[in-house]
Amino acid sequence: MKTKFHERKNFKIKILSKTLFYFFMLTAIIACKKQDELNKNKGTTSPARTLIKSFDSLSANTLDHLTDISFIDDDHGIICGGYGFLAKTDDGGQTWTSINVGATETFTSAYMLDAQNMFVSRSAMYKTNNAGTTFNEVSMPAGSTIWDIHYYNADTGLVMKMGSLLKTTNGVDWNIKFDESGIVSKMQVMPNTVYIAGGYVAIDAASQPATGLIYKSIDRGDSWTKILQTNGYLSSIYFLDDNVGFYGTYGQDIYKTTNGGQTWTKLAHMLYAPQTICFIDESTGYIGTLNGEIVKTSDGGASWQVVHEEIGSINKIIKTSGWIYAIGNNGVMLRKRI
Repeated sequence: MKTKFHERKNFKIKILSKTLFYFFMLTAIIACKKQDELNKNKGTTSPARTLIKSFDSLSANTLDHLTDISFIDDDHGIICGGYGFLAKTDDGGQTWTSINVGATETFTSAYMLDAQNMFVSRSAMYKTNNAGTTFNEVSMPAGSTIWDIHYYNADTGLVMKMGSLLKTTNGVDWNIKFDESGIVSKMQVMPNTVYIAGGYVAIDAASQPATGLIYKSIDRGDSWTKILQTNGYLSSIYFLDDNVGFYGTYGQDIYKTTNGGQTWTKLAHMLYAPQTICFIDESTGYIGTLNGEIVKTSDGGASWQVVHEEIGSINKIIKTSGWIYAIGNNGVMLRKRI
């Protein structure tokens, strides 16, 4: 007999399946379109267009898609991606050493707590406490894809699943701290403040708009306040501090708040959906798009300029104290001095 719980779970799965279908189809179409644009003049007297490059390209020792990146300082970091790929660097990304996790699924999230403790996940999460020599699966409630991971210390951590957030304070037991029918799949963690975001595409997408959501916690995920509900599925978020934040939509718009999410102002409409956002300060920021562009603003988002191009999506941009790092499809690994 179907219960309300099962009906709700099935509703989540239907929404997620439809959202992921549209996402992967859009990514593939955009990548093919860009390749066609670059090749269309081959065999004519007009030269093919050259991609703009301002970031340094580094070898990640893979041609598979890279999905997540985590650094603890300018030198030490990890990346993950397709078919069980995980690698670490001790020299700021100049060289990468592959790590055998013992799983072959495409990882969606990676987190480096320190040089010894690292986490990587998709449907299951794996942990090492010996710099990657061995990994063990972390026991937690079974369920959907793990989209994001954050640990405050070896015992206290957060895991973002499909529409839910789990928290542990002893490294063993997990408690659900957030659970909504919407697909919340983006997370940003500051010292005590946590933001989660996403939304969902309606089952009848032709007649109902997509919904975008942002929630905020000021107690490390124990309680939540909704600070945004809007039309348009959210593709990315980034908060510079408790007041200044940004979000992007798959409708290709960028919005900004300067009062902690009480009000939002539209900054720009992009040519392609902003997949990832990273700001250095309130003036200077970068956006990576689904079609492989990295665009930069130097005036707080009032204007944007393409500063780098790749074939395929730019999946994440992060900053350390001295570098901007970007990863993408086809093993793209980029670095630029701040």
